[in-house]
Amino acid sequence: MKGLYKGKMKKLSYVLAASVFALVAGVGTGMTNKRGGVSATGENPDIITVVSPLQKSTVKTDNEYVADYFKNYTPNYGMNFYGRGDILAMNGVDLKWECSDGRYYSVYVDTKANFSSADIYTTVKPEISIYNLLPDADYYWKVKRTDAAGEQAFSRVYTFRTRAYVRAVTIEGVSNVRDLGGWTTSDGKKIKYGTIYRSAQLENVTENGKIEAKRLGIKTDVDLRGMSSAVSPLGDGVKRLNFNAPWYVDETDGNGNNTGLDGDDAFVQAFVNEIKACADPDNYPMIFHCSLGRDRTGTLAAMLLAVCGVEKSDIVKEYELSWLSEIACNNQYIQLSAITKLCNFIEGQNGGTFKDKAVGFLLGAGVEESDITSIRNILLG
Repeated sequence: MKGLYKGKMKKLSYVLAASVFALVAGVGTGMTNKRGGVSATGENPDIITVVSPLQKSTVKTDNEYVADYFKNYTPNYGMNFYGRGDILAMNGVDLKWECSDGRYYSVYVDTKANFSSADIYTTVKPEISIYNLLPDADYYWKVKRTDAAGEQAFSRVYTFRTRAYVRAVTIEGVSNVRDLGGWTTSDGKKIKYGTIYRSAQLENVTENGKIEAKRLGIKTDVDLRGMSSAVSPLGDGVKRLNFNAPWYVDETDGNGNNTGLDGDDAFVQAFVNEIKACADPDNYPMIFHCSLGRDRTGTLAAMLLAVCGVEKSDIVKEYELSWLSEIACNNQYIQLSAITKLCNFIEGQNGGTFKDKAVGFLLGAGVEESDITSIRNILLG
């Protein structure tokens, strides 16, 4: 990895290393980087002075390349980013404060004002960078300061709001990761954040990456490469599902087999099985991937968005985001023609709207109506 993505990894690694240092040094209970709830008892508004972000400010978490992509997008605009490396991941938010008597700090961050599901970070410096925040969300944070004598006190609660076009996620060692949430449907609903992620292969995930995947709550690893391993690289507790998945339409493999959605029965049945896995609420939150997170992954992502009612133009825009990842740009195969052919294939199915036609294809292939309903309930809430 290089460039912007590599810099983020250094920061994220520092945060995790600082947490481990504090634990080894005997920081005390409640100081680990894990989820937990606390009350505001003992809150003292005077123990820190916030440097950034300022109270009730808005923080843009898209990096400059992603912002450019969304502001200026026209079909095939992603080609402008070809060869620039991993430039997809969001910026972190730097929480900084001043404190005259702090030896170490626990920072509580949550989207809930009562901190009932807070992420807790430990640091020996009066600053910390946090990543993978939800776009367009209000965040609450406070600091528990421990001084040289072991006395502890809470700061008052501070807030900021995030703003972003897309939630491009950082999982160290994994490329082309993004939350499929945030896209708007034709009837004004939105795909939920934090429910389903897409990515490239997971084999190179680091220990820090595994920690982050656990923090994201990922329960199921859906591998679309036809692998046989039942063990997820994300570690114990993550279920692995394997499918020999199709990609696009009118595609062939080295043996001349049609590997598209319009192809051999075995690939179509594999796609039906993928959809059924996505209809099982027990599999969420999930991450699905192939090798590059582009073709087989892009095909499944397109169909899931389509059956939820996301417009065809936005499905293409979501697909082209893979141009901003290094691994998916190992060649120039990412072309508008591939995803356009898939969308045209859906358009050729029976039904009124694009959503109806996507559903019509799946029902004809063997997916149950109850599966479609379940997917919509899960992804739209």
